[in-house]
Amino acid sequence: MQGLSEHQQLIREVFLIMVYHHNEATEEILNGIMKLPSIPSFGVILFLGKPSLQFIWETFCADKAEVAKILQELLSHQYLSLRTTPTTHDNYDLAKLFDMRDKDFKQAVRTTKDGFLWLLDQICQHPIFYSNSPWPQLPIPHQLALTLKRLGSNGNSALVKINKLRYQK
Repeated sequence: MQGLSEHQQLIREVFLIMVYHHNEATEEILNGIMKLPSIPSFGVILFLGKPSLQFIWETFCADKAEVAKILQELLSHQYLSLRTTPTTHDNYDLAKLFDMRDKDFKQAVRTTKDGFLWLLDQICQHPIFYSNSPWPQLPIPHQLALTLKRLGSNGNSALVKINKLRYQK
């Protein structure tokens, strides 16, 4: 079974604090009715001899309403921290791509230079490459090079060599 994520663990722990508060309120009512002596706070028991942690507990977790706010905040967000913007791969430098040896070019885009140019000529006027979207598309030659690379690698070791060629200085 897969373990809980950090977010799920935190939700569970805050929920258990809410359950504790509910149980504590019930015990206070029963202790008042039966005239039993009160016990030390949960923060004192939990963090015996650690006044700074007791203070943090009393500040953030002793108030049931505050714990409910924390739980609501956790449940309203999918992630604990801000997500960074996704990184994109660099565009193909077509000049660099065409300066490669024929063998390396064929390894990179899985076709010859002539085959690439022929295919580019066949598809460049297709309406799919021209949209009214607010997000611009990559230039058609870049899209073709990326597509050929991805279709040609198919999860095999070809990708290792492609990346080696791409990042060689």
